Amino acid sequence: MTSLLPKACAIFIFLFAFGAVKGQISDLRGGGANNVGTVRFFNLSSDLSGIYGNFSSSLFSEQNTMVDLSGILRYSDGNFGEYSTAYVTKKDFNAFGIALMQFGVEDYFERKLQVSYARKLFQTGALGINLNLLNVQTVELSNIYTPTVDISFYSDVNSTIAFGTTLRNILKVNSGKIQHPSILSLAIFYKTSKVVQVGLEATKIIDRPLDLKLLFQYQPSNIIHINFGLDLLNQNIGLGFAYTLGTYRVQLATGQSNRLPMSAGMSFSYLK
Repeated sequence: MTSLLPKACAIFIFLFAFGAVKGQISDLRGGGANNVGTVRFFNLSSDLSGIYGNFSSSLFSEQNTMVDLSGILRYSDGNFGEYSTAYVTKKDFNAFGIALMQFGVEDYFERKLQVSYARKLFQTGALGINLNLLNVQTVELSNIYTPTVDISFYSDVNSTIAFGTTLRNILKVNSGKIQHPSILSLAIFYKTSKVVQVGLEATKIIDRPLDLKLLFQYQPSNIIHINFGLDLLNQNIGLGFAYTLGTYRVQLATGQSNRLPMSAGMSFSYLK
């Protein structure tokens, strides 16, 4: 019976994807260096930083608690950036998280309050849900608030293969002035060795081209972690470095795409 759950979850997510709508708003996810260095991968199989992507993967982390502060700045405009903070805790078969994010400067801002919950469905698979309150503030529109819901699924298929999928903004209350697009993302990870993992992710927004991303992760020890990512549609390249000392982790990353100027990402985390 449990062997059917991953297939059922995947079918459920695909059905919702067909109901996605057009939208103009960027995908606000936070994560700082974790975001820039992985070319905005949704379904990372790393740790509690799944709060910024696929929250269900948090249940497979070796840590039980995370407090994170992150930021992204553009080299050409130091005032225009993205900032986020998050708290995650897990115990047994459950994980809970809360995150605050802000993007913009002066007369344009996007903000997000996210409350997340995940639970293991079986030993190797988990399902997650995000309840979001999105806010857009502009001179023309003043403040507009939109509640949305995300769902995610993650599974360690075996010791070398992992699978993750997310669907963002599947349920939303549109303001009539602003639309937030539904985004379907599927990823598979393969461990080529004990220290190297390769990921492939496909992301689709309705009425927009399919985006493919590649991610190479190198972890020679529990202290050092290096990411190199390629976003084929946006011609985005990302490089990230993480250093962990005891219960503290520092991440630095840089990225460049054909749409945005070069950016720098920073993340400071407490892990326990």
